[in-house]
Amino acid sequence: MDAIFENSNNQWAAIEVKLGANQIDEAAENLLKFRRKIDTDYYGEPAFMAVVTAIGSAYLREDGIYVTPISSLGP
Repeated sequence: MDAIFENSNNQWAAIEVKLGANQIDEAAENLLKFRRKIDTDYYGEPAFMAVVTAIGSAYLREDGIYVTPISSLGP
């Protein structure tokens, strides 16, 4: 995992960045493994988990992981 974001309401999100589309499944599995290690009774469930890629389309995987190209994150 490459980043964790937390807002002032203690909601958090986990992000993994991968340049190749062939790495999305591996990145999603890393995020799911991380989630299983977190004490969600204490920290709560993540607001979202996402894989950021260099190119491609944005979509929501069946496992609840968002996949989005970096170009969709800014102007």
